[in-house]
Amino acid sequence: LEQKVPTVDKAFAEKLGFKSLDDLKEAAQESIEKEYDGMGYDYAKQDILDFLADHYTFDCPEGMVDREYHSICHRLAHHEGEKLSEEDFKKKSEEWKKEYHPIAERRVKLGLVLAKLAKDEHLRVAQKELENAILQQAYARPSEAQQIMDYYKKNPQAVESLRAPILEEKVIHHILDKAKVTEKSVDEKTLSDMLKKREEEMEGSSDAKKSSKKKK
Repeated sequence: LEQKVPTVDKAFAEKLGFKSLDDLKEAAQESIEKEYDGMGYDYAKQDILDFLADHYTFDCPEGMVDREYHSICHRLAHHEGEKLSEEDFKKKSEEWKKEYHPIAERRVKLGLVLAKLAKDEHLRVAQKELENAILQQAYARPSEAQQIMDYYKKNPQAVESLRAPILEEKVIHHILDKAKVTEKSVDEKTLSDMLKKREEEMEGSSDAKKSSKKKK
Protein backbone atom coordinates (compact mmCIF):
# COMPACT_ATOMS: atom_id res chain seq x y z
CA LEU A 1 0.00 0.00 0.00
CA GLU A 2 1.27 3.44 -0.91
CA GLN A 3 1.35 5.83 2.01
CA LYS A 4 0.19 9.36 1.34
CA VAL A 5 1.96 12.27 3.01
CA PRO A 6 -0.73 14.54 4.51
CA THR A 7 -0.94 18.16 3.40
CA VAL A 8 0.15 20.43 6.23
CA ASP A 9 -2.61 23.03 6.16
CA LYS A 10 -5.20 24.55 8.47
CA ALA A 11 -7.39 21.43 8.32
CA PHE A 12 -4.43 19.25 9.29
CA ALA A 13 -3.58 21.59 12.18
CA GLU A 14 -7.17 21.53 13.45
CA LYS A 15 -7.22 17.75 13.23
CA LEU A 16 -4.24 17.72 15.63
CA GLY A 17 -6.07 20.04 18.03
CA PHE A 18 -4.56 23.39 17.03
CA LYS A 19 -6.61 26.49 16.23
CA SER A 20 -4.52 27.45 13.23
CA LEU A 21 -1.56 26.42 11.10
CA ASP A 22 0.54 29.12 12.78
CA ASP A 23 -0.19 27.58 16.18
CA LEU A 24 0.96 24.19 14.87
CA LYS A 25 4.17 25.70 13.48
CA GLU A 26 4.85 27.50 16.76
CA ALA A 27 4.34 24.30 18.76
CA ALA A 28 6.62 22.38 16.40
CA GLN A 29 9.32 25.07 16.70
CA GLU A 30 9.10 25.03 20.52
CA SER A 31 9.38 21.24 20.51
CA ILE A 32 12.50 21.35 18.31
CA GLU A 33 14.10 24.06 20.46
CA LYS A 34 13.34 22.11 23.63
CA GLU A 35 14.94 18.96 22.21
CA TYR A 36 17.94 20.98 21.00
CA ASP A 37 18.39 22.60 24.43
CA GLY A 38 18.16 19.17 26.03
CA MET A 39 20.94 17.83 23.82
CA GLY A 40 23.14 20.81 24.73
CA TYR A 41 22.46 20.30 28.42
CA ASP A 42 23.32 16.59 28.19
CA TYR A 43 26.66 17.48 26.61
CA ALA A 44 27.47 20.07 29.29
CA LYS A 45 26.34 17.72 32.06
CA GLN A 46 28.65 14.96 30.82
CA ASP A 47 31.54 17.42 30.78
CA ILE A 48 30.82 18.33 34.41
CA LEU A 49 30.52 14.72 35.56
CA ASP A 50 33.74 13.77 33.76
CA PHE A 51 35.55 16.69 35.40
CA LEU A 52 34.28 15.77 38.87
CA ALA A 53 35.21 12.10 38.40
CA ASP A 54 38.75 13.05 37.31
CA HIS A 55 39.24 15.93 39.77
CA TYR A 56 38.39 14.08 42.98
CA THR A 57 40.64 11.19 43.99
CA PHE A 58 39.72 8.98 46.92
CA ASP A 59 38.95 5.36 47.72
CA CYS A 60 35.25 4.63 47.63
CA PRO A 61 33.74 2.56 50.45
CA GLU A 62 33.89 -1.05 49.25
CA GLY A 63 30.48 -1.86 50.68
CA MET A 64 28.82 0.92 48.68
CA VAL A 65 30.61 -0.12 45.48
CA ASP A 66 29.65 -3.78 46.02
CA ARG A 67 26.00 -2.84 46.51
CA GLU A 68 26.00 -0.68 43.39
CA TYR A 69 27.69 -3.40 41.35
CA HIS A 70 25.23 -5.99 42.68
CA SER A 71 22.39 -3.70 41.60
CA ILE A 72 23.89 -3.34 38.11
CA CYS A 73 24.21 -7.14 37.81
CA HIS A 74 20.57 -7.63 38.75
CA ARG A 75 19.51 -5.15 36.08
CA LEU A 76 21.72 -6.89 33.51
CA ALA A 77 20.26 -10.27 34.41
CA HIS A 78 16.75 -8.86 34.15
CA HIS A 79 17.59 -7.32 30.77
CA GLU A 80 18.71 -10.72 29.46
CA GLY A 81 15.24 -11.99 30.29
CA GLU A 82 16.40 -15.17 31.98
CA LYS A 83 15.76 -16.22 35.54
CA LEU A 84 19.19 -17.25 36.74
CA SER A 85 19.88 -19.58 39.61
CA GLU A 86 22.01 -18.23 42.45
CA GLU A 87 25.04 -20.15 41.15
CA ASP A 88 24.57 -18.93 37.57
CA PHE A 89 24.07 -15.38 38.80
CA LYS A 90 27.41 -15.52 40.64
CA LYS A 91 29.13 -16.77 37.48
CA LYS A 92 27.58 -13.98 35.42
CA SER A 93 28.61 -11.43 38.04
CA GLU A 94 32.22 -12.54 37.67
CA GLU A 95 31.98 -12.35 33.88
CA TRP A 96 30.60 -8.80 34.02
CA LYS A 97 33.02 -7.58 36.69
CA LYS A 98 35.80 -6.26 34.43
CA GLU A 99 33.38 -4.16 32.42
CA TYR A 100 30.84 -3.03 34.98
CA HIS A 101 32.67 -2.84 38.32
CA PRO A 102 34.51 0.36 37.25
CA ILE A 103 31.10 1.81 36.35
CA ALA A 104 29.86 1.01 39.85
CA GLU A 105 32.94 2.71 41.35
CA ARG A 106 32.39 5.81 39.21
CA ARG A 107 28.71 6.02 40.18
CA VAL A 108 29.48 5.74 43.88
CA LYS A 109 32.28 8.28 43.60
CA LEU A 110 30.12 10.79 41.75
CA GLY A 111 27.26 10.20 44.17
CA LEU A 112 29.49 11.04 47.14
CA VAL A 113 30.99 14.09 45.41
CA LEU A 114 27.58 15.42 44.36
CA ALA A 115 26.18 14.84 47.87
CA LYS A 116 29.11 16.80 49.34
CA LEU A 117 28.63 19.65 46.87
CA ALA A 118 24.90 19.70 47.62
CA LYS A 119 25.62 19.91 51.36
CA ASP A 120 28.17 22.69 50.90
CA GLU A 121 25.76 24.68 48.74
CA HIS A 122 22.74 23.97 50.98
CA LEU A 123 20.81 22.21 48.21
CA ARG A 124 17.91 20.02 49.29
CA VAL A 125 15.24 17.85 47.68
CA ALA A 126 11.81 18.89 48.87
CA GLN A 127 9.00 16.41 49.48
CA LYS A 128 7.02 18.09 46.71
CA GLU A 129 9.81 17.36 44.24
CA LEU A 130 9.71 13.67 45.15
CA GLU A 131 5.94 13.64 44.70
CA ASN A 132 6.27 15.33 41.30
CA ALA A 133 8.83 12.73 40.20
CA ILE A 134 6.34 9.97 41.05
CA LEU A 135 3.54 11.76 39.21
CA GLN A 136 5.73 12.14 36.12
CA GLN A 137 6.27 8.38 36.05
CA ALA A 138 2.54 7.81 36.44
CA TYR A 139 1.68 10.27 33.64
CA ALA A 140 4.26 8.62 31.37
CA ARG A 141 2.48 5.26 31.73
CA PRO A 142 -1.25 6.03 32.12
CA SER A 143 -2.30 2.37 31.98
CA GLU A 144 -0.06 1.61 34.98
CA ALA A 145 -0.53 4.91 36.81
CA GLN A 146 -2.41 3.45 39.78
CA GLN A 147 0.04 0.59 40.24
CA ILE A 148 2.96 3.05 40.17
CA MET A 149 1.32 5.28 42.78
CA ASP A 150 0.52 2.27 44.99
CA TYR A 151 4.06 0.93 44.68
CA TYR A 152 5.66 4.14 45.94
CA LYS A 153 3.02 4.51 48.63
CA LYS A 154 3.83 1.06 50.02
CA ASN A 155 7.62 1.36 49.56
CA PRO A 156 9.14 4.46 51.22
CA GLN A 157 12.63 3.21 50.29
CA ALA A 158 11.62 3.38 46.61
CA VAL A 159 10.61 7.02 47.09
CA GLU A 160 14.02 7.72 48.64
CA SER A 161 15.70 6.18 45.59
CA LEU A 162 14.33 9.11 43.57
CA ARG A 163 16.14 11.63 45.77
CA ALA A 164 19.65 11.04 44.35
CA PRO A 165 18.87 11.71 40.65
CA ILE A 166 16.84 14.81 41.57
CA LEU A 167 19.66 16.11 43.76
CA GLU A 168 22.15 15.37 40.97
CA GLU A 169 20.18 17.55 38.56
CA LYS A 170 20.01 20.37 41.13
CA VAL A 171 23.78 20.28 41.65
CA ILE A 172 24.47 20.24 37.89
CA HIS A 173 22.14 23.21 37.32
CA HIS A 174 23.73 25.02 40.28
CA ILE A 175 27.20 24.49 38.80
CA LEU A 176 26.06 25.72 35.39
CA ASP A 177 24.43 28.79 36.96
CA LYS A 178 27.65 29.71 38.79
CA ALA A 179 30.08 28.78 36.02
CA LYS A 180 31.31 31.11 33.30
CA VAL A 181 29.78 29.38 30.32
CA THR A 182 30.92 30.18 26.78
CA GLU A 183 28.04 29.49 24.43
CA LYS A 184 28.66 28.21 20.93
CA SER A 185 25.94 28.07 18.30
CA VAL A 186 25.82 24.82 16.36
CA ASP A 187 23.14 23.18 14.29
CA GLU A 188 21.31 20.07 15.44
CA LYS A 189 23.33 17.68 13.26
CA THR A 190 26.65 19.06 14.57
CA LEU A 191 25.50 18.71 18.17
CA SER A 192 24.23 15.19 17.50
CA ASP A 193 27.63 14.30 15.97
CA MET A 194 29.41 15.79 19.00
CA LEU A 195 27.33 13.63 21.36
CA LYS A 196 27.98 10.55 19.25
CA LYS A 197 31.73 11.26 19.26
CA ARG A 198 31.63 11.70 23.04
CA GLU A 199 30.00 8.28 23.44
CA GLU A 200 32.60 6.69 21.16
CA GLU A 201 35.42 8.34 23.14
CA MET A 202 33.98 7.02 26.40
CA GLU A 203 33.71 3.51 24.94
CA GLY A 204 37.28 3.78 23.62
CA SER A 205 38.53 4.96 27.00
CA SER A 206 36.81 2.02 28.68
CA ASP A 207 38.39 -0.43 26.22
CA ALA A 208 41.81 1.16 26.76
CA LYS A 209 41.51 0.77 30.52
CA LYS A 210 40.57 -2.89 30.11
CA SER A 211 43.56 -3.46 27.81
CA SER A 212 45.89 -1.72 30.27
CA LYS A 213 44.66 -3.88 33.15
CA LYS A 214 45.19 -7.05 31.10
CA LYS A 215 48.81 -6.05 30.34
CA LYS A 216 49.46 -5.52 34.03
